[in-house]
Amino acid sequence: MKTLLVAINSKFIHSGMGVYCIKAFVEEHGEAVENAEYTINNNENIIVQDIYKRKPDMLGFSCYIWNIDIVMRVVKNINKVLPDTKIFLGGPEVSFDGKEILKNNPEIDVIVLGEGEEKVLKLIKSWKQNRGIADIDGIIYKEGKSILYNAPASFMELDNLSFIYEDNLDDFNNKIIYYESSRGCPYRCSYCLSSVDKEIRYRSLEKVFNELKTFLDKEVKQVKFVDRTFNCDGERAKSIWRYLKENDNCITNFHFEISADILDEEAINILKDVRPGYFQFEIGVQTTNTETLGIINRRTSFLKIVKNVEMIKSYKNIHLHLDLIAGLPKEGYESFKNSFNDVYSLKPAELQLGFLKVLKGTQMRDDAKKYGLVYREEPPYEILYTEHMSFEDILKLKMIEEVLEIYYNTGRFANSVKYLESFYETSFDFYEAFADYWEAKEYNKYNHSEMELYTILYEYGCKVVEESGLLKNILKFDMYAHEKLKKHPEWLDISLTESKKEDIYEFYKNRENIERYLPEYTAYDSKQISRMAHIECFDYDVLTYEEKGEMLKNEVMILFNYKNRHELTKQAKKYKIK
Repeated sequence: MKTLLVAINSKFIHSGMGVYCIKAFVEEHGEAVENAEYTINNNENIIVQDIYKRKPDMLGFSCYIWNIDIVMRVVKNINKVLPDTKIFLGGPEVSFDGKEILKNNPEIDVIVLGEGEEKVLKLIKSWKQNRGIADIDGIIYKEGKSILYNAPASFMELDNLSFIYEDNLDDFNNKIIYYESSRGCPYRCSYCLSSVDKEIRYRSLEKVFNELKTFLDKEVKQVKFVDRTFNCDGERAKSIWRYLKENDNCITNFHFEISADILDEEAINILKDVRPGYFQFEIGVQTTNTETLGIINRRTSFLKIVKNVEMIKSYKNIHLHLDLIAGLPKEGYESFKNSFNDVYSLKPAELQLGFLKVLKGTQMRDDAKKYGLVYREEPPYEILYTEHMSFEDILKLKMIEEVLEIYYNTGRFANSVKYLESFYETSFDFYEAFADYWEAKEYNKYNHSEMELYTILYEYGCKVVEESGLLKNILKFDMYAHEKLKKHPEWLDISLTESKKEDIYEFYKNRENIERYLPEYTAYDSKQISRMAHIECFDYDVLTYEEKGEMLKNEVMILFNYKNRHELTKQAKKYKIK
């Protein structure tokens, strides 16, 4: 009998880690399993056709908020063409209302609750031997017209799980590598499904180190830890960070979701001298409203977050991604504005403005009426409005999120945005006004080239500043910081005098200059170097503005070295030259 496990991912670069974990565990215990991966962008007919041609006897789907709709449609159609195939579902989107799902979908035979490795193995063995499944803990199933719940299953020892990348890392080329060293979370955030697991379990450090060595030896580009709060056990986190420091291959990047407020001095010192770009930290702040923090069961100290984030930022070696959630209980528009300004002031590399999702199985869903939360009935159950934040407020924040994502999180407009922000009382005020302009011009209705995005910011900036010359200089600086432009917007004057052209020509001919500023180009002649690097003239000292925030009316020439880029910002190395 053939078993097929299906993952329908949100993007091609993602992989269905859950089905790989189950496959590895089941095969280690003597049963064969096939995996099939698709994305939500694939044609559903193609998915059905592919599954049909594989002719599975047992078919499992991993279900999440991003794929549940397409999974249910595929299940209905595959049941019509493979009516004898046993179909089972697992994953967070079916683990909390399994009875209703089975009642309303006669095509489905079993719902697997929680972690699936042992349960799926037992299902496969029982079905192969035509035995009943009443003794398999942690499942819901149909027996005649009845829907039966079996007893909850005990949690697994994580060291009993197989390493899913043991012999097949090449199968994950061009995909994000997800890695799990723990399950569960010690915190009880009311909006998060991780709070449902009351117990946190760890893989032994011996196994973790051996598995991390595999990634390092194979020079994997990025490994993303999926541990819900990686540093909840501070000593364990420090041990892993030390191991990674000692075994750095100068290529791999590791992503961690951490709580910044519980970092101690020893942890900060470990992080002080890691290779730039080696670690990425995602830090969920969510809100700085103390009443809201209490309601959602987050006992964090924003003052400690500020202290530790600023310390890590000062090392200039770790990419910091901070999160906010709009639509939380008791937080209105003005309160969220304060939360935004608090977190934005830390100037992380990325600030994600997310919107509350009232997920099945969470305390937040149980308390939705209590706090006046109105949300979409369909996945991803995103908030529509609350008793403190109207739908109109949510829509305004949606537009702010859009311009924030483009103009802040990409990092390509950093100095221009910083300059325009200075004309507003707060950073939020700038994004709010710019978002209003963006929507009024209907820029939100279609995609834009990067040059168009610079032009939009220039046009908006001209409504804010009295004199556009400085704005043009800063925009030009941001443009060249990332790439040598092949064409320029009409509003940007880049004409050079013959004298300046001669100066630039002589600079590239001077080998001492090349060895000092452009050592990566020593194998090229001056003409080749001039095509690859770039020198641009500015009417203001924009480099000092970037470094110190001081703007001087002083003509400067800046050299951009595109072969030497900052590990975090990916900007070219820049020099003021004479």
